[in-house]
Amino acid sequence: MGRFATGPDVRVRRESRRQAAAERLAETNTALRALPRVLLDELLVAGSMRFYMRDERVRGMHGGVADRVHFLLSGCVAEEARYDDTSTVRFRTPGAILGDLEVFDEAAQTPTATCLIGSSALAVPINRVRALAEHHPYIMLTLARNVSERHHHTERVYNLFNRTSEQRVSTLLLDLAGSCGKVEEPGGPVTLLGISQASLAEALMLGRATVENTVRALRKENTLATGYRSFTILDFAALRKAAGVPKPDQMAVAVSPSGVSQSRMAAFRVGTF
Repeated sequence: MGRFATGPDVRVRRESRRQAAAERLAETNTALRALPRVLLDELLVAGSMRFYMRDERVRGMHGGVADRVHFLLSGCVAEEARYDDTSTVRFRTPGAILGDLEVFDEAAQTPTATCLIGSSALAVPINRVRALAEHHPYIMLTLARNVSERHHHTERVYNLFNRTSEQRVSTLLLDLAGSCGKVEEPGGPVTLLGISQASLAEALMLGRATVENTVRALRKENTLATGYRSFTILDFAALRKAAGVPKPDQMAVAVSPSGVSQSRMAAFRVGTF
């Protein structure tokens, strides 16, 4: 006859999951990596693990107010912010903190965030995050640093309006490869799942035909292959050249997001990818 797990067993499993989540948060987010472990544990205790399917809404309807901050652990999310009659779309990958700005500004409009692939996140009530930030300046500084890093990342990857469409598309693909790409073996092709040409065009504010022509040219040169909502990067050297950052170390500095793990950063620096 089966028996339910005992109390101590449950606590051990919870602690194991919490430690795994802490390691994942520290691995993917450079700002959180600097937090003392005791403060990171407070965030983990206050939050809950959430798992989302492709196309599932993570947070917010347009104009709505979110009640949680999401620390993205895996997957890829399209975050859309609306300003009057315009909108911007950004891809958020492991290490991203969705809702950090609302911690500081209660009147801030909550962007819509939708999963492009299966994703997971630590969801912490926003009031709890505010309380922790008020009592622990280190957490307040960490969130502020994360907002700043995201702003600089946007400027380095999305707002390159003086570059050619080939450079802009290639730069964004390289960035995504470093933060949410799937690789079967070291040095092999890297696949981006959930990303479509239409979503690239929207994120870069380029015409869809422009992106399609750019991708077609890269595909013709065997730089990448495409599938349904997917890209596979076959030749990283060629893609770096197309992006205008031919040297691996330059590329890592130019387009690395705050959420890239140390192992991926090292791989970019030595040219593994």
